Amino acid sequence: MPQPYPGQHWKHGWIPLTPAAALNKAKKGPRPKKNPRVTAAAAEAGDILRRMRQQDAARIRRRQSITHIAPGVPRRSDTSTRQADQALRSAARRTPTRRATTQTTAQAQTRPSRPATPTTPQAPARPAATAATPTTPETPRRPPSVERAMDDIRETYYQIAPTVAGRPGRVFLSDLRERLPRDLSRQQVDEALARLNLRPDVFLTPLSNQKVLTRRDREAAVRIGGSDAHMIEFEPEEPTPTPRRAPTPSATPTPTRQPEAPTQAGPQNVSRQADDAIRRAARRQPATQRRAEQPAQRRQETPITTTPSGTTSGAPVSGRPSDTPIAPNRWGVGSAAGNEIAYHDDGAIGTAIKRMGQDARMDIDGEPLANVLGRLATDAVAGRRTTQEMLDEIKRLRDRLPAGSAARRELDGAILQMDAPNTPPPQIPPGTLAPLRQLAEALHQVPAVRRDPSLELEPLMRLIDDFAAGRTGGRRILNQVRALANKRHESLEGKAEIDRLVMNALRQLEQMQQADRRALYPPTSR
Repeated sequence: MPQPYPGQHWKHGWIPLTPAAALNKAKKGPRPKKNPRVTAAAAEAGDILRRMRQQDAARIRRRQSITHIAPGVPRRSDTSTRQADQALRSAARRTPTRRATTQTTAQAQTRPSRPATPTTPQAPARPAATAATPTTPETPRRPPSVERAMDDIRETYYQIAPTVAGRPGRVFLSDLRERLPRDLSRQQVDEALARLNLRPDVFLTPLSNQKVLTRRDREAAVRIGGSDAHMIEFEPEEPTPTPRRAPTPSATPTPTRQPEAPTQAGPQNVSRQADDAIRRAARRQPATQRRAEQPAQRRQETPITTTPSGTTSGAPVSGRPSDTPIAPNRWGVGSAAGNEIAYHDDGAIGTAIKRMGQDARMDIDGEPLANVLGRLATDAVAGRRTTQEMLDEIKRLRDRLPAGSAARRELDGAILQMDAPNTPPPQIPPGTLAPLRQLAEALHQVPAVRRDPSLELEPLMRLIDDFAAGRTGGRRILNQVRALANKRHESLEGKAEIDRLVMNALRQLEQMQQADRRALYPPTSR
C-alpha cells in the first residue's frame, strides 16, 4: 500500500504527518491570511463582468428583430470582456507590491463601463418586420446513403489531397473521415470505401511502416482484403491529348509516299483522342476478352512454329514499343485470383521489369513485355499454372527477345535465380500415407524446393521415415505438416504454390483422421 504523504487525511485512523513534516510545518508558521484589498478587487471585477454580460444579453435580445447593423459599431461583448480583464490585471499589479492607494481604488470604481461613443454616425435601426423576409431556398442535401458517401469521399479527397508531381497524392483515412459530413454513419462510409476500392482508379493501401501510425489512424482504417487500409488515392483522369496539327504547306515539293492499305483498326485519319479512348476501353476489358477480340490480321503477323521438343514459340520480337499502357500491379490491394496482374514485385520477375527500363514496353504480340510477365507471375501466384510452367514460358519468351537487349539480359538473370537442376525424385518407402506421398512428389516439382530442399522436402522425408519406422503418428503428423507452410518470403516465386500444396495435404490428412481416428497411426501401432 502506498505511504501517506504529509497533510493527507486517511479514514483508517493513521497519523499521516511524520515528525519531520510536523517540524517543517511549525517552522513555516501559520498560513498567511488573504489580503482584503485583493479580495475586494476580485469581487469588484466579478461584479463588473457579470453586469456587462447581462447588458450584452439584453442588447442581443433587442437586436434579434433588426436585419441590418451599421458598420463601425464596436461589439459590446468584446468591450465588456476587455474591461473585466483590465480590472483583474490592475488588481494583480497591486497584489505583489502592496502599494495600492485609495486613489487607485477610486479610479477603478469610477472607470467608465464602456469607451466613448465614436463620432461616426450610425445608421438608424430599422423597425422589426411584421412578416418574415423571403430568403433564397437552399439546395436540400441528399439523405445519407452509401451512394452519397461515395460522392462525398471523392469530393473531399480532391479538396485535401496534396499535390505530388502535378497529381493528387495519397490521403490518410483519418483526415478524410474528419472532413466528411457528420450525418454519414461509420458503416455507410466503410461500405462506400469498399465499393470504391473495386474501381480501377481508386487505391486503398496500408501504410508500409506500421510503427508511425497513431491511434487515430488505426481507428480510421478500413478492412480491405484481410488487412487494414490506412490511405486512399484516386488516379486522375488522363488529360485529353492535343489533336494533331495539320502539316504546313511549303513551296518546296516533298516526295510523296505511297498510301498504305487501311488496316482493320480504322481509317488513317482517326484522331489521337479516338485512339486514346479505344486504348482505355481495351484496358478495362478482361484479359481473355481482349485476346479473343484481337484482329485476325494481328494474329497472323506472329506465326507459330513448332520446336523439336514439341513446345511452341512465337516469331522473334522486333523490339518496338507497344501502344498498350502498362497495367498497374494490384498486389496488396486485392487477391491475385480476382485481378489481372497482382504479384509481389520484389521477386525475380518484378526486379527484372524494373531494371530493364524502357524495354518493359517492348511489344509482345500486341502487349507490353511488363504485362506479359506480370500475367505469368500472377497465374503462378493464383494457382492457374505451376511455377515450373511459368518458368518454361518465360524461357520461351526470353528466346524471342532481341539479342543484346536489356530485357533479354534481365530475364536471363531472373531465370538464373528461379531455375533449379532436375534432381532425381525422392525415394518414398511403401506404406506411406497417400497425402504425404503426393506432397513429396509435388514439392519436388517446384524449382524453389529443388534449389533449397532443406526447408520443406527434407523435413517431410524425415517425417515419412519416422512414420514408416513407427516412431510418430496421430496429431504429431498434422502438426509437423502444418509447420512446413510459410517458411519462405512472399516475394519468392513458388512460395504461394508451396503453401497451397502443404495446406491441401493437411486438409486431406484431417479428413482421414475424422473418418478413422487410427488412420494416421503406423500399421504396427493400430
